[in-house]
Amino acid sequence: MLRRALICLFIFSWISSSATADVPAQDSAPVALLKFAGNLFDAGNYQQAITEYRRFLFFHPQDSLGFFALYSIGRSYFELGEFQIASRALRQALRLPADPALKQKARYQLALVLVHDGKYDLAQIEFFKISRSGIAGDWRDAAQMLYAVMLLLKGQWDKADHAFAGFAEQVPRQTPASEYLAAIRRDLSVLKDRPLIKSTDTARKLSTVLPGAGQMYAGEFWNGVNALLINTGTSFLVWRELRDEDYSDSVLLFGLLWWRFYSGNRWQAEEAAKRANERYSEDYRTRILTSVTQLVDLIPERSLTIDLTEALSK
Repeated sequence: MLRRALICLFIFSWISSSATADVPAQDSAPVALLKFAGNLFDAGNYQQAITEYRRFLFFHPQDSLGFFALYSIGRSYFELGEFQIASRALRQALRLPADPALKQKARYQLALVLVHDGKYDLAQIEFFKISRSGIAGDWRDAAQMLYAVMLLLKGQWDKADHAFAGFAEQVPRQTPASEYLAAIRRDLSVLKDRPLIKSTDTARKLSTVLPGAGQMYAGEFWNGVNALLINTGTSFLVWRELRDEDYSDSVLLFGLLWWRFYSGNRWQAEEAAKRANERYSEDYRTRILTSVTQLVDLIPERSLTIDLTEALSK
């Protein structure tokens, strides 16, 4: 009886193992949690995704995928516009051990966050680290473009053109990328040759001679008319008091009213010229940034980010 029972148990065990041999292994609990968080991120539920990534870090603090979880938290906060929190999460990720190529992608994301946060000097440091990493990839090309954009936003036209020129040398001719780069460099050439279209000194001098003339020169016609009328009115009031030999009132009007509007008119002329120059450069910046956006769109997004499959394979 015992012998028959053992034989039956052996046969049952063999059948069971054979039946389950072809069943694929299920994801481990940590990976399943990261996949769930990734699905939330892809659906645009960034806050919920952050909660799940933090849950992973809480329950699996020593897991090698902690780098990926922190990187994903940084990306989620970036999508939410919380740039300071995003940069903290990405810096934490970079302190963890990970594949060098993955770390450079995370550094690219950090530089992108810093540019959006207006911290151009810090972003420049990250771009420098990426360029010196010696690891090639689409993200490195994108980083070079972002570096050039950062210089563009800072108004450093010569340096921005030099950065785009270095990138253009690597791009084959007669391609969409080369056409976008040519358009970028044409617009930068205009800004380099003529960085300003209105002189603040000329605007001030014109309004010194004729109130309102500087504003009209700067393209703000109605502001110039307004300044001319006000200064004409205050000049008439001072002249009337002088005509009536009321010198005390004329001095009072001159000091408290006429000089204030006259000096303000000269200052407003300078400001109008500055605004004209800003509008001029902003128009070209917008055109260049549009071309840069079209250029970056040629780079597959997948090559600029880290997904779970890539993190698991490293």
